Amino acid sequence: MSRVNPLGIQQSHKFGILTTVGHVNRFKARYRAARALEGIELKDFSAATGPGYLALTRILYTYSAFELFLCAIGVKQKKLEKLLARYPVDDWIKQLKKADASDIIYNFVLAHGSLDGSHKHHVLQYLASRKPMNYTFLASVIRHTFAHGHLTPGSGKASPGQVEVICSVLTQSLFCIMDREFEERMVALQRAAT
Repeated sequence: MSRVNPLGIQQSHKFGILTTVGHVNRFKARYRAARALEGIELKDFSAATGPGYLALTRILYTYSAFELFLCAIGVKQKKLEKLLARYPVDDWIKQLKKADASDIIYNFVLAHGSLDGSHKHHVLQYLASRKPMNYTFLASVIRHTFAHGHLTPGSGKASPGQVEVICSVLTQSLFCIMDREFEERMVALQRAAT
């Protein structure tokens, strides 16, 4: 039975999980790995650069879990407007802007990230402080640009600390979304089971 929930998301049943057990298990494994990542060991890197690489690796893992989460709830990234309306996205954006007031990181990503049209659009909206803007694209462009080897902790003459803070904000916000959304679905499932 298919229906649309209050967020406008097509669902196969009332608990909002729209996928196979395999997809949920892959999400669980990637989520656990992202939560468990506390460090990486890098030889011959400066004390400032190492934490930047850890933060970039953490967003890589976290966004990967987020992609699997979206599969599990049956929502495409470009259709997250109603879901994101439930979260303090403006506060998260302010934290990103505070960490990088000159927009060094996102200007670098825009110039070097080989972004598709949707990603470019949302980064340009962010840089111009315009809405509508899908916040999750700010995480996926960082993941994409790092995974493809263009983004480092010092890219665009940013300080590794800026990259670290930006990745931290993105990681924490994605966990906030995943935790709340998944918990609400599990509570509904538990209520129905009793």
